[in-house]
Amino acid sequence: PKKFAKNLYMSESDIIELDNKGFLGTHSASHQALATLSDQEANDDIKRSLDYFKKVGLKIPKSISYPYGGSSAFNNSTINIVKDFSFTFGLTMIRGVNNLNQVLEHPLQVKRVSCSDIVNGDYKN
Repeated sequence: PKKFAKNLYMSESDIIELDNKGFLGTHSASHQALATLSDQEANDDIKRSLDYFKKVGLKIPKSISYPYGGSSAFNNSTINIVKDFSFTFGLTMIRGVNNLNQVLEHPLQVKRVSCSDIVNGDYKN
């Protein structure tokens, strides 16, 4: 079990390497759907993840990927909390392709396409 966990999760050096390359975002500390938490709990959960980055000497990331990311995983209240942390964009698991206006108007609600949604190079929404 220890070896499996070691391979499953990123190490601190993996996180530092991602940060050095500018690829680091947050995903919260507890990996709970933020919309299922109280506003205070969601705020504290995000803050705990950012405190970890500070503790290991990293920059505060500019992005968040919402745990579970579907429409029930974040809501307007969550978006307001994320804004308070000055994130510049947020990744959801809502399937779809973004156009420029959508990203500019709702940068904290960026949709994604999963590779499992694409069969033979043909995306169907």
